[in-house]
Amino acid sequence: MLPIYVSIIVLPLTSGFSGAALLTFASFASAMAVMMLLTSLLVGLAKASLIMRLQVSTVWVKRVSGLVLIAAGLDLGYYYIAAGM
Repeated sequence: MLPIYVSIIVLPLTSGFSGAALLTFASFASAMAVMMLLTSLLVGLAKASLIMRLQVSTVWVKRVSGLVLIAAGLDLGYYYIAAGM
């Protein structure tokens, strides 16, 4: 995020017109504020339904996560055997 921010702010400063840099900074800051506000609002609104859905699907989440862990363990075991460790 920092390289994007720096490139957005430094590029107008090199043009020699400081008003462009101020306008660019204000537009970038307002866009980030709107994105954070929308994200917070959507998370707040979806919280109740998301919690209910996760509580219903807890059994499946546990089973799928167990299968993923087993697959990762088998893959690591295969890697170690294939590498001769």
